[in-house]
Amino acid sequence: MLIFVCGVAANENMPAALAEADDENSSPTIDAEATFLESLHYSHEEFVRIYASLPRDEDNKVDWERATSEGLINPLASIDVNSGEEFVMDLKVVIKFDDMLIKDVVFSHAVHTYWLNCSSCHPKLFKPEIAANRMTMKEIRAGKYCGHCHGMVAFPTDVVDAPNFRANCLRCHRAQRG
Repeated sequence: MLIFVCGVAANENMPAALAEADDENSSPTIDAEATFLESLHYSHEEFVRIYASLPRDEDNKVDWERATSEGLINPLASIDVNSGEEFVMDLKVVIKFDDMLIKDVVFSHAVHTYWLNCSSCHPKLFKPEIAANRMTMKEIRAGKYCGHCHGMVAFPTDVVDAPNFRANCLRCHRAQRG
């Protein structure tokens, strides 16, 4: 039996009685289940403690980039432990906008490949070609392109009504034109 808790296989630390519960003729004892649930509770408390100590942005949301650069967390590039060797690609791409009032986006592959492997985005979300991905903020807010993660697991993109909305926009839209 394999249990996933927050994306982590929990069978390694599971009490033997629960691990054997997969057998049709056996059932876990209440004590073993209680012990297992208690260990999950303490793991959750530790997560809450660590989460509360992470650096925050202007809107009091976790600044994941700063947390990694300061060495507070060390995420894997994939939940699949057999996904192969991880590497960080140090490449910045400037995404141009036609609107002169909005700064262009500086997309850092280094920030993203620290967390994800290339196949997380290419070619499903983005064609790996120059100027091949014409996108709008409306599409991003609808969960396409960058919005596949931003707004779900990364900082939000639909921030027009949020306090400090300009600071949120400038997390991506920060390239000086010229």
